[in-house]
Amino acid sequence: FVTIIDLDRLELWAYVDETDIGRVTEGQTAVFNVDTYPDADFEGTVLSVYPDAVIENTLEACRRFDRETLVNSLNSDASLLGIRRFLRERVVPLLEAVGASWAKGRLEVRHEHFFSEVLEDSLRSLRAGLDPSGRGRPVVLATLPDELHGLGLHIVGLAVAATGRTVRVLGPHLPVEEIAQAAEATDAAAVGLSISVFAPKIDTVEAVTELRAGLRPDTQLWLGGSGAAHLEGLPDGSESVSTLDDLDAALNVI
Repeated sequence: FVTIIDLDRLELWAYVDETDIGRVTEGQTAVFNVDTYPDADFEGTVLSVYPDAVIENTLEACRRFDRETLVNSLNSDASLLGIRRFLRERVVPLLEAVGASWAKGRLEVRHEHFFSEVLEDSLRSLRAGLDPSGRGRPVVLATLPDELHGLGLHIVGLAVAATGRTVRVLGPHLPVEEIAQAAEATDAAAVGLSISVFAPKIDTVEAVTELRAGLRPDTQLWLGGSGAAHLEGLPDGSESVSTLDDLDAALNVI
């Protein structure tokens, strides 16, 4: 005979609401039931807790297009953790998890886009509460022409605002001369560009070189995003700011 399923060793993956997950630990006894036997209780043992239950709850909310749950979770985490930890311990891992889930087929493109829109709205709302207290010469954030993704700008914008620095997010898909003119008009201390991995390298280096030439010498030029590290032949006076830690270091010298 061939054993297709070992009924003595069944494994159950269970969704636990974020309000309860903190009370679940490995080794606990778990009692559960199934639709097939609604009157029967089954007993098991918690073998492991998902590495970050918040991530799994977020993925489930994306599948349901549950905006309210996502917004409440993001706002709660931002309040409990503070902006600095929120960006590092929630936003970055969530983006990685959503991207990985899409790549593995656990989420569809519609779910990934939905999450990005909700997250961008939340980041913008959190930054709006900090903008009035911003001080110093601003940091101007934008993307180059044909770069349509602006989520990274809002992550960096919130990180900058959380340090008390003035920030101006221009958004995606801007001509080089418009970025330079905005930097001049605002007396920007730095201009930050978000560059995706899909950005054409030669065209991007040419645009960065043009922008650097159009900025005042005392205005720094920061290059971030997944595509920035792959660029070669960048002009002097441009700096790679690939991580939030890099951003902290760059902010400390302006």
